[in-house]
Amino acid sequence: MQNGDSKMTLFDPDGHLTEEGIAVCVDALRAKGYDALPDTILTHVDGCDRCKRSIVDTAGLLEVDAYEKPKPALPLNVADRTRMSSFFYAYRIAASIVVCASIGILVYLAQILRNDRPILSELKRSVNGPTEQVRTESSAGSAQSASPSEYAANFVGSPTLENLANAVTRSTSVAVRAPGNGVTLKGKIEFEWMAREPSKIAMEILSNTGKPVYRFAHCKSPFHFNGELKPGLYYWKLEDESDLLYVGKFFVK
Repeated sequence: MQNGDSKMTLFDPDGHLTEEGIAVCVDALRAKGYDALPDTILTHVDGCDRCKRSIVDTAGLLEVDAYEKPKPALPLNVADRTRMSSFFYAYRIAASIVVCASIGILVYLAQILRNDRPILSELKRSVNGPTEQVRTESSAGSAQSASPSEYAANFVGSPTLENLANAVTRSTSVAVRAPGNGVTLKGKIEFEWMAREPSKIAMEILSNTGKPVYRFAHCKSPFHFNGELKPGLYYWKLEDESDLLYVGKFFVK
Protein backbone atom coordinates (compact mmCIF):
# COMPACT_ATOMS: atom_id res chain seq x y z
CA MET A 1 0.00 0.00 0.00
CA GLN A 2 2.99 2.27 -0.46
CA ASN A 3 2.67 2.61 -4.25
CA GLY A 4 2.41 5.82 -6.23
CA ASP A 5 -1.41 5.75 -6.21
CA SER A 6 -1.65 6.04 -2.42
CA LYS A 7 -0.93 9.19 -0.43
CA MET A 8 -0.80 7.34 2.88
CA THR A 9 2.53 6.41 4.42
CA LEU A 10 2.05 3.24 6.43
CA PHE A 11 5.63 2.87 7.77
CA ASP A 12 7.95 5.44 9.31
CA PRO A 13 11.71 5.64 8.57
CA ASP A 14 12.37 3.27 11.51
CA GLY A 15 10.16 0.60 9.94
CA HIS A 16 7.26 0.92 12.42
CA LEU A 17 3.63 1.67 11.53
CA THR A 18 2.72 5.34 11.30
CA GLU A 19 -0.54 6.72 12.70
CA GLU A 20 -2.12 6.15 9.28
CA GLY A 21 -0.86 2.57 9.24
CA ILE A 22 -2.29 1.93 12.72
CA ALA A 23 -5.63 3.43 11.62
CA VAL A 24 -5.73 1.07 8.60
CA CYS A 25 -5.12 -1.94 10.89
CA VAL A 26 -7.83 -0.80 13.34
CA ASP A 27 -10.31 -0.38 10.50
CA ALA A 28 -9.48 -3.89 9.27
CA LEU A 29 -10.01 -5.35 12.76
CA ARG A 30 -13.36 -3.61 13.20
CA ALA A 31 -14.47 -4.85 9.78
CA LYS A 32 -13.28 -8.39 10.60
CA GLY A 33 -10.89 -8.23 7.67
CA TYR A 34 -7.58 -8.24 9.50
CA ASP A 35 -6.27 -11.26 7.58
CA ALA A 36 -6.87 -9.41 4.29
CA LEU A 37 -4.22 -6.79 5.10
CA PRO A 38 -1.02 -6.85 2.99
CA ASP A 39 1.61 -9.39 4.03
CA THR A 40 4.06 -6.58 4.79
CA ILE A 41 1.76 -5.25 7.53
CA LEU A 42 0.79 -8.67 8.90
CA THR A 43 4.41 -9.82 9.09
CA HIS A 44 5.55 -6.62 10.79
CA VAL A 45 2.73 -6.54 13.36
CA ASP A 46 3.22 -10.22 14.14
CA GLY A 47 6.81 -9.55 15.23
CA CYS A 48 6.54 -6.00 16.61
CA ASP A 49 5.08 -5.64 20.12
CA ARG A 50 5.25 -1.85 19.89
CA CYS A 51 2.95 -1.59 16.86
CA LYS A 52 0.76 -4.41 18.19
CA ARG A 53 0.26 -2.51 21.44
CA SER A 54 -0.64 0.70 19.56
CA ILE A 55 -3.27 -1.14 17.50
CA VAL A 56 -4.80 -2.81 20.59
CA ASP A 57 -5.01 0.42 22.59
CA THR A 58 -6.42 2.48 19.71
CA ALA A 59 -8.99 -0.15 18.76
CA GLY A 60 -10.01 -0.61 22.40
CA LEU A 61 -10.70 3.11 22.89
CA LEU A 62 -12.79 3.28 19.72
CA GLU A 63 -14.65 0.09 20.71
CA VAL A 64 -15.61 1.43 24.16
CA ASP A 65 -16.85 4.68 22.58
CA ALA A 66 -18.98 2.69 20.13
CA TYR A 67 -20.60 0.70 22.99
CA GLU A 68 -21.39 3.79 25.04
CA LYS A 69 -22.77 5.89 22.16
CA PRO A 70 -24.83 3.65 19.85
CA LYS A 71 -26.10 5.37 16.69
CA PRO A 72 -29.56 4.56 15.23
CA ALA A 73 -29.43 3.01 11.76
CA LEU A 74 -30.92 5.13 8.94
CA PRO A 75 -32.23 3.83 5.60
CA LEU A 76 -29.82 5.05 2.90
CA ASN A 77 -29.62 4.44 -0.80
CA VAL A 78 -26.44 3.26 -2.49
CA ALA A 79 -25.18 6.76 -3.33
CA ASP A 80 -25.78 8.00 0.21
CA ARG A 81 -24.03 4.97 1.67
CA THR A 82 -20.99 5.62 -0.53
CA ARG A 83 -20.78 9.24 0.59
CA MET A 84 -21.29 8.30 4.25
CA SER A 85 -18.64 5.58 4.01
CA SER A 86 -16.09 8.05 2.63
CA PHE A 87 -16.95 10.60 5.32
CA PHE A 88 -16.68 8.15 8.19
CA TYR A 89 -13.42 6.71 6.85
CA ALA A 90 -11.88 10.20 6.91
CA TYR A 91 -13.40 10.77 10.36
CA ARG A 92 -11.92 7.53 11.69
CA ILE A 93 -8.48 8.45 10.36
CA ALA A 94 -8.64 11.86 12.05
CA ALA A 95 -9.97 10.34 15.28
CA SER A 96 -7.25 7.69 15.25
CA ILE A 97 -4.56 10.35 14.89
CA VAL A 98 -5.95 12.26 17.88
CA VAL A 99 -6.25 9.05 19.91
CA CYS A 100 -2.71 7.96 19.07
CA ALA A 101 -1.34 11.37 20.10
CA SER A 102 -3.23 11.11 23.40
CA ILE A 103 -1.97 7.56 23.93
CA GLY A 104 1.60 8.78 23.41
CA ILE A 105 1.17 11.31 26.23
CA LEU A 106 -0.47 8.73 28.49
CA VAL A 107 2.25 6.17 27.81
CA TYR A 108 4.91 8.76 28.68
CA LEU A 109 3.17 9.59 31.97
CA ALA A 110 2.60 5.90 32.71
CA GLN A 111 6.29 5.21 32.15
CA ILE A 112 7.20 7.85 34.72
CA LEU A 113 4.76 6.37 37.24
CA ARG A 114 5.97 2.84 36.46
CA ASN A 115 9.54 3.82 37.31
CA ASP A 116 8.37 4.84 40.78
CA ARG A 117 6.05 1.86 41.25
CA PRO A 118 8.61 -0.61 42.72
CA ILE A 119 9.48 1.84 45.53
CA LEU A 120 5.83 2.57 46.29
CA SER A 121 4.92 -1.12 46.19
CA GLU A 122 7.75 -2.03 48.53
CA LEU A 123 6.67 0.63 51.03
CA LYS A 124 3.08 -0.58 50.85
CA ARG A 125 4.08 -4.22 51.42
CA SER A 126 6.28 -3.29 54.36
CA VAL A 127 3.33 -1.60 56.11
CA ASN A 128 0.27 -3.60 55.09
CA GLY A 129 1.63 -6.80 53.52
CA PRO A 130 0.68 -8.05 50.03
CA THR A 131 -2.80 -6.98 48.88
CA GLU A 132 -4.95 -7.64 45.81
CA GLN A 133 -5.88 -4.65 43.69
CA VAL A 134 -9.45 -3.40 44.08
CA ARG A 135 -12.02 -4.19 41.42
CA THR A 136 -12.92 -1.25 39.17
CA GLU A 137 -16.53 -2.23 38.42
CA SER A 138 -19.60 -2.85 40.60
CA SER A 139 -20.09 -6.03 42.63
CA ALA A 140 -20.95 -9.25 40.82
CA GLY A 141 -24.01 -9.56 43.03
CA SER A 142 -25.71 -6.91 40.90
CA ALA A 143 -26.26 -9.62 38.25
CA GLN A 144 -29.18 -10.90 40.33
CA SER A 145 -31.11 -7.66 39.77
CA ALA A 146 -30.18 -7.26 36.07
CA SER A 147 -32.95 -7.43 33.45
CA PRO A 148 -32.95 -10.26 30.87
CA SER A 149 -31.74 -7.85 28.16
CA GLU A 150 -28.88 -6.61 30.36
CA TYR A 151 -27.95 -10.19 31.21
CA ALA A 152 -27.85 -11.17 27.52
CA ALA A 153 -25.79 -8.08 26.69
CA ASN A 154 -23.02 -9.36 28.97
CA PHE A 155 -22.39 -12.20 26.51
CA VAL A 156 -22.12 -10.03 23.37
CA GLY A 157 -18.52 -10.09 22.15
CA SER A 158 -16.46 -7.07 21.16
CA PRO A 159 -15.56 -7.30 17.43
CA THR A 160 -12.14 -5.77 18.09
CA LEU A 161 -11.23 -7.99 21.03
CA GLU A 162 -12.64 -11.06 19.30
CA ASN A 163 -10.09 -10.59 16.51
CA LEU A 164 -7.29 -9.83 18.98
CA ALA A 165 -8.06 -12.90 21.07
CA ASN A 166 -6.98 -14.94 18.05
CA ALA A 167 -4.39 -12.62 16.50
CA VAL A 168 -2.26 -11.67 19.53
CA THR A 169 -1.31 -15.19 20.62
CA ARG A 170 2.02 -15.72 18.89
CA SER A 171 4.39 -13.76 21.14
CA THR A 172 7.61 -15.61 21.83
CA SER A 173 7.77 -14.05 25.30
CA VAL A 174 4.91 -16.01 26.86
CA ALA A 175 3.14 -19.37 26.45
CA VAL A 176 -0.37 -19.64 27.97
CA ARG A 177 -1.58 -22.93 29.46
CA ALA A 178 -4.89 -21.99 31.13
CA PRO A 179 -7.64 -21.06 30.76
CA GLY A 180 -8.20 -22.28 27.24
CA ASN A 181 -9.38 -19.60 24.82
CA GLY A 182 -13.20 -19.47 24.79
CA VAL A 183 -13.83 -21.94 27.64
CA THR A 184 -16.76 -21.62 30.07
CA LEU A 185 -15.80 -21.39 33.75
CA LYS A 186 -17.57 -21.32 37.08
CA GLY A 187 -16.25 -20.41 40.51
CA LYS A 188 -12.53 -19.95 41.06
CA ILE A 189 -10.38 -19.41 37.97
CA GLU A 190 -6.76 -20.46 37.58
CA PHE A 191 -4.53 -18.62 35.13
CA GLU A 192 -1.30 -20.34 34.13
CA TRP A 193 1.45 -19.35 31.73
CA MET A 194 5.20 -19.54 31.10
CA ALA A 195 7.19 -16.35 30.49
CA ARG A 196 10.80 -15.34 29.97
CA GLU A 197 10.64 -12.77 32.78
CA PRO A 198 7.86 -13.97 35.09
CA SER A 199 8.52 -11.33 37.76
CA LYS A 200 7.50 -8.52 35.38
CA ILE A 201 4.13 -9.88 34.18
CA ALA A 202 0.91 -7.94 34.82
CA MET A 203 -2.55 -9.44 34.21
CA GLU A 204 -5.79 -7.61 33.44
CA ILE A 205 -9.38 -8.89 33.17
CA LEU A 206 -11.73 -6.88 30.92
CA SER A 207 -15.49 -6.90 30.40
CA ASN A 208 -17.05 -7.85 27.06
CA THR A 209 -16.98 -4.15 26.09
CA GLY A 210 -13.24 -3.83 26.82
CA LYS A 211 -13.51 -2.01 30.15
CA PRO A 212 -10.98 -3.06 32.84
CA VAL A 213 -12.53 -5.13 35.67
CA TYR A 214 -9.46 -6.33 37.59
CA ARG A 215 -5.76 -5.60 37.22
CA PHE A 216 -2.91 -7.38 39.02
CA ALA A 217 0.71 -6.22 38.85
CA HIS A 218 3.73 -8.54 39.14
CA CYS A 219 1.69 -11.76 38.81
CA LYS A 220 3.24 -15.18 39.22
CA SER A 221 2.00 -18.33 37.48
CA PRO A 222 -0.14 -20.16 38.40
CA PHE A 223 -2.39 -17.29 39.50
CA HIS A 224 -5.50 -18.29 41.50
CA PHE A 225 -8.29 -15.75 40.97
CA ASN A 226 -10.79 -15.69 43.84
CA GLY A 227 -12.68 -12.54 42.89
CA GLU A 228 -16.31 -12.31 41.81
CA LEU A 229 -17.37 -12.06 38.17
CA LYS A 230 -21.00 -11.82 37.14
CA PRO A 231 -22.13 -14.13 34.32
CA GLY A 232 -20.93 -13.01 30.92
CA LEU A 233 -18.04 -12.90 28.45
CA TYR A 234 -14.63 -11.66 29.63
CA TYR A 235 -11.29 -10.98 27.99
CA TRP A 236 -7.91 -11.12 29.71
CA LYS A 237 -4.45 -10.05 28.73
CA LEU A 238 -0.86 -10.40 29.87
CA GLU A 239 1.68 -7.62 29.49
CA ASP A 240 5.13 -6.72 30.73
CA GLU A 241 6.40 -3.24 31.55
CA SER A 242 6.03 -2.00 27.98
CA ASP A 243 4.51 -4.65 25.69
CA LEU A 244 1.29 -6.60 25.22
CA LEU A 245 2.03 -10.33 25.35
CA TYR A 246 -1.31 -12.14 25.10
CA VAL A 247 -5.08 -11.61 24.71
CA GLY A 248 -7.62 -14.37 25.45
CA LYS A 249 -11.28 -14.77 26.39
CA PHE A 250 -13.50 -16.92 28.63
CA PHE A 251 -17.14 -17.17 29.71
CA VAL A 252 -18.49 -17.18 33.29
CA LYS A 253 -21.71 -19.06 34.03
